[in-house]
Amino acid sequence: MSCRHTAVPATQAAPHLLVELWRLLRSHRPAFRQERIFRRIRALILGHPFCFARRTITQAFVALGLTDHDWTAYYRLFNEPRIDYEEPTSCFFRETLTHTPEDEPFVEVVDGVQVARHSQKMAGI
Repeated sequence: MSCRHTAVPATQAAPHLLVELWRLLRSHRPAFRQERIFRRIRALILGHPFCFARRTITQAFVALGLTDHDWTAYYRLFNEPRIDYEEPTSCFFRETLTHTPEDEPFVEVVDGVQVARHSQKMAGI
């Protein structure tokens, strides 16, 4: 699969947010042994903001216009150990630290669904 994208015209600068997103994604490249694996993950990341119904891998394919493509290689990303998850986690943490003042707390958010619990109801709900 080749990713088709439109380059920003030479007379126009890329938006700052897009430049920073590409920089952040590039900083995660060492976590992937092969370039094609990195490109697939990058495509899924870029497709997810456009998943308006549900945030699933399939919806990311639809958002990317990959409805007529073979998705097998994308699904294999998650079935076999192709990604060293410790590396992107560490990289993301390092990247966020550069934006946090030393005298301020580092705020973290945890998805409550992934936290082990013993009841059918989360506290506060």
